[in-house]
Amino acid sequence: MSDPIPALLRLQAQLFEMHAAALRLKASAIEFHASCKSLHDAFQSGVDRNMAEHPDMAELNVMLDGYYGASNP
Repeated sequence: MSDPIPALLRLQAQLFEMHAAALRLKASAIEFHASCKSLHDAFQSGVDRNMAEHPDMAELNVMLDGYYGASNP
């Protein structure tokens, strides 16, 4: 009868590798979220600056929000 210990240790090593891969995936998802938030903030600051530079666009935006309802409560 062969010793089951080496097979069990290989199985445990595979489980650790799978857990490590799951943690790498979570870390990548967190980095992706931070990148998306940074992109959103940069885009929004550009939109805000553009609206401040062009008051007629800001007035149009207020009128459209009043007609269609504000998209961001």
